[in-house]
Amino acid sequence: MKKILLWIILFTLMATPVWSASYYGCASANINADSTFCATPSGSCAGSDAVTAATALAGTHTLYANGCTVTINASFTATKISTADGDGAGAAVAGGNFAVATSTSPLTITSSIEAGASECLTITGSANANPALTIAATTIVGGSTANDFGIGDAHTTGTVVITATTITGGSYTGTSIGYRSGGSGATTITGNCVGGSSSGCVTASTNNITITGDCIGSDSTTSVGCEGVSTGLVTVVGNLIWGVKGPPARDNFAWTPAASNYVKTVGGTDVYASQAPAKNKVLSDTSVVISTTGAYEAGTAASGGTGGSYGF
Repeated sequence: MKKILLWIILFTLMATPVWSASYYGCASANINADSTFCATPSGSCAGSDAVTAATALAGTHTLYANGCTVTINASFTATKISTADGDGAGAAVAGGNFAVATSTSPLTITSSIEAGASECLTITGSANANPALTIAATTIVGGSTANDFGIGDAHTTGTVVITATTITGGSYTGTSIGYRSGGSGATTITGNCVGGSSSGCVTASTNNITITGDCIGSDSTTSVGCEGVSTGLVTVVGNLIWGVKGPPARDNFAWTPAASNYVKTVGGTDVYASQAPAKNKVLSDTSVVISTTGAYEAGTAASGGTGGSYGF
């Protein structure tokens, strides 16, 4: 009997796999409303085979705006939200938008973010909280047209908290930024900001951004990983890594490295530079920067000796 029950349990688990699908906006509505998304697109913000919110937000699906404005009014998990053309067959369209306002009861967005032919995620709000919004993403990427940001942030107070593996500028030169702030509220980013055809992470207003991660220049254009183009300051706690063509950061930024952080230039022989330790008087073993990693290896001081030599 026990063996039969075991086989029943195993069969049940095998019969209910975790699966993923793509759903397309077919109504400009709240993200947690039934019939906001459809399984079959049929043009801008139109489709058939509408699905329930429970289905769309099951956590493993890709959600395309498909020309709709989708309001994020609840925390959710998805594989990706996108304003790209999701089907490639002409039935869906690139465009639309996902929009969220900050709150003192902060929402959490757990999803990669991809701009297509329009800004993907727009952030507004004046909630004085830390966090006022939390975003957990594997990737955030800018799009293919002008001012086509992965995230366009206009919140005015409070702190938006973003954790991402990489935030990358898009394919349109100059203004398809991965994350761009035009507001005055603070943002903290944990992850790497990478230049593409546009910059990875930018503050274009009074908003201060703190980045715990690397700023990496572009290999294809002169775009940068991190940039402060107005009075807002970009503070970088991580590595500054040149791309083949683009610098890691420029304009209004400050580098506050930890002991293991470095600047790396590429394009020929990789060269590392790092901050010297607070006590850099070394009499015996040499202090060096490891050429393959940029890590600082401090030497050891010695005391005693002859001729008036001494150690610290």
